[in-house]
Amino acid sequence: MNKRIFPGAALLALSLVFPIAARGEDPSAEIRLLREQLAQQAAELERVRAALQRIETTVVPPPQTSSSTTSAPAPAAPIRFSGLLQGWAMTGDASFQDTFRIRRTELKLSGDLAKNVGWTLMIDASKSLSHATVDGQTTINQAGRPLQDAFVTIGNPRRVLLTAGQFKLPLSREGLESSATLDVIERALFMTDRSRGGSYGDVRDVGVSLRRTVPDRYELLLGVYNGTGESQNDVDRNERKSVVARVAVPVLPIEGLRVGTSAAWGGGRGGDRRDRYGADLLFARGGWKLKTEVMAGRDGAIEREGFYAHVGRELSPRLELIARFDQWDPDTSSDHDLATSLERDYILGGNVKLDSSLRLQANVIHKTYASEAVPTRNLLLINLQTSW
Repeated sequence: MNKRIFPGAALLALSLVFPIAARGEDPSAEIRLLREQLAQQAAELERVRAALQRIETTVVPPPQTSSSTTSAPAPAAPIRFSGLLQGWAMTGDASFQDTFRIRRTELKLSGDLAKNVGWTLMIDASKSLSHATVDGQTTINQAGRPLQDAFVTIGNPRRVLLTAGQFKLPLSREGLESSATLDVIERALFMTDRSRGGSYGDVRDVGVSLRRTVPDRYELLLGVYNGTGESQNDVDRNERKSVVARVAVPVLPIEGLRVGTSAAWGGGRGGDRRDRYGADLLFARGGWKLKTEVMAGRDGAIEREGFYAHVGRELSPRLELIARFDQWDPDTSSDHDLATSLERDYILGGNVKLDSSLRLQANVIHKTYASEAVPTRNLLLINLQTSW
């Protein structure tokens, strides 16, 4: 305010003094007049300044938006995206229909809700809903459900972890392995031969589990689920719940040797029972990998057994050769036809890492059956996959 009024008063005074001096008159009377005018303007200025101060004290200040009074919104938690794409080429004899196939298109999202609280959602877009007949009843084929995982975790994964939602049951070591890291193109028969009851691992259901991990010592998993894979993406089929447990420990002092056991109790009686129990062993050291699993159980009155023995040799960081014997008996009481016959597979193959995210696998499979009604079959499977 001062910078605007006082220069104006000075210009007014100069405009009056200069004409007087130019006329040669006595300036004393005019000077007194100017002093009086300046005094009046100074008084008026003081009144204006006082009025402005009163206005400033009565105006309500606007709401504060600075970070000192209003907390900034928390940044959105990052969402992690990963996936797996597998394309197969398959050929064989004994009337096998040669084909190409998109085996898996897994798309996985995960993130953190808070410290030690995470979530995971995974779908397999290559799945297609189909029907299956089990014990005379036609139901949705659980292997065709596109929604795979949908769960929340609470806790430290390297200590104690609580998981709730839909996820894999802790059955079988190979059943818990990621599909992107399998040693062979497909898992063992007791997990993949779904048309003949092979659902003894790599199955999902809705439930709650607790995992306790002590690095280099042991891992314990215990969960309660609607079933043992028959109610994936669905409500429970009965009032009973399935209890599933797994324990894995290293065998000291043998470096690289680890053993485990897993079991599931369906809670039913007689024709309603769905129980599984098995054991596994893994030895990995110096480029060698030796592993084996045995899994047995019953679905109602039918008892089933499965077993495999696997040898792998890493020739270089990019190349691995494998050999495997795989056996599955969907009904230990009969070898009458394909539905009940004991199957033995002999597998030779190799895995090539083309780069960090691209992998090529080839398996030659010789399939034999205990039933004379089922012919021997030879297959060639090639898998090209990328994962990120």
